[in-house]
Amino acid sequence: MIRPLGPEDVDAFIQIRGDSLELFPYAFGSAPGIEISRKNTLVDLNQKNDENFILGYFDQQEDLIGIVGCFREKGIKYRHKANIWGMFVYPDYQGKKIGEQLIKECIRRISLIDDIHKIRVCATHLSIAAIKLYQKLGFTTYGKEQNAMRWNDQALEMVYMDLPLKRSGS
Repeated sequence: MIRPLGPEDVDAFIQIRGDSLELFPYAFGSAPGIEISRKNTLVDLNQKNDENFILGYFDQQEDLIGIVGCFREKGIKYRHKANIWGMFVYPDYQGKKIGEQLIKECIRRISLIDDIHKIRVCATHLSIAAIKLYQKLGFTTYGKEQNAMRWNDQALEMVYMDLPLKRSGS
């Protein structure tokens, strides 16, 4: 089951977010081992809405096994764009189309928001499965940044992708 995360999910979200950073340190901008504040996370989850949300994928035992976030740009000249962030599925569940379901639901929800004309996502060059998934769902690469991040003395290239939404007057 996929649903937006709320305050009742604070502990599960902190766990999965921390695990994602530990398991895949080269995939995310945040470093493993950072303290994820329960208080700040609770405040953040309380402020989620239709334009700024985190979706969770829950298994039959109602355990949170996958997440993806989205936010709409705030600036008046940038509000036509939404961004996907923090995509993660536990390794034991990868290859079961859970990530695809999460991204499709994210796209569906974003497409319901007035005046959003494109969705952006980025991934490090080492996130090959994620890049292939985004391509499968219609995202195209519009840029790459060499040495965008560094971790353990390794330079990471960032791949920037977007998906135009079909709107009248686009």
